[in-house]
Amino acid sequence: DVVFCSPSPTVSRRIFLKLASECRPGCRVIVHDYPLEGAEPARVLELPGDGHVHKIYLYVAGASWEARGLGRRLAP
Repeated sequence: DVVFCSPSPTVSRRIFLKLASECRPGCRVIVHDYPLEGAEPARVLELPGDGHVHKIYLYVAGASWEARGLGRRLAP
């Protein structure tokens, strides 16, 4: 499973909580520019653009949540 999102900073935490409760362990979550507040990315890529460096964050459901001690509490 793969989920892509491009959240605004104001909803980053809410999106993380929704993903953490609904994604199966191992699901890949790709996020553009703003990290998910409360999760630890497995990898971060920087891609230069027209005057802006885009950041791409990769999270792995389960592992990224557990890195912050949230895996058991938020698992479905």
